[in-house]
Amino acid sequence: MTRRLTGCACPWGAYIKDNVCATREMTPSDKLISEGFCLARVPEHYVFYLPRGGKSQINLSDAAQQKLVARWFNPRSGEWHDGPILAKGKSMVTTPGDGDWLLYVRGRDQE
Repeated sequence: MTRRLTGCACPWGAYIKDNVCATREMTPSDKLISEGFCLARVPEHYVFYLPRGGKSQINLSDAAQQKLVARWFNPRSGEWHDGPILAKGKSMVTTPGDGDWLLYVRGRDQE
């Protein structure tokens, strides 16, 4: 499943690659999420994929900054939604709706 993200085999994969961060610079980091998949360029950028939505614990213990910015991406509609307030460490996240979702996390000062 992680290859779907890295290879951009789906329409939203290309969107993430072109508009969020360079996924080719990220590595599979599934150990950072309890339910789903993760690509990361630790300690700066994280893309978590929850294929069935719902809740998952994510581990941002190695994040470069204490305060982080998170945004949800709905691959079915192509829309972005405000994400949870996150800080360095472990957090439980819940998708804003049913179906698959991506959560993009970065440090506040990172582009």
